[in-house]
Amino acid sequence: MSSAGSFDALCLGVRPRPDFAALDRAFDRDIDFDGLLRMAAEHSVRPQLVRALSTLGWRRFPAAARRELEHFMRVHGAFCLAAAEQAGHLTAQLGARGVKVAAFKGAALAAALQRDLTAREYNDIDLIVAPADVDAAEDVLRSFGYHSAQGDRRFRR
Repeated sequence: MSSAGSFDALCLGVRPRPDFAALDRAFDRDIDFDGLLRMAAEHSVRPQLVRALSTLGWRRFPAAARRELEHFMRVHGAFCLAAAEQAGHLTAQLGARGVKVAAFKGAALAAALQRDLTAREYNDIDLIVAPADVDAAEDVLRSFGYHSAQGDRRFRR
């Protein structure tokens, strides 16, 4: 089984304009499907891989690997909905405190570019506030149960 072939297949399937014909031909070669799944997870591109494989009708893709990716997408979908809801609550609370905030990457980028919260793999909520609003923003985040991994405010300053 070839990890190089698996990497090539991954690249064909997850780039902005997947090459479906070449990806389908790649499955004629000796592909390490476990390695392909591992690389997709390491590079956080499983949603893009799932879309490409779905477009191909999952032809010649092992059933067990398909089940693993489909399970991931169910869990990922639930996470994405929860993260988007949490981001909405956070931004509303920040706005109520007069803090201007911008959401970026993750859900915001997926919604803006692909109009699909699950189109990108992410595991956090990214918000930007003005330097003058950091303390107020931290207070709001703390009220939601979040805390900084970088110590207290004096340390971060």
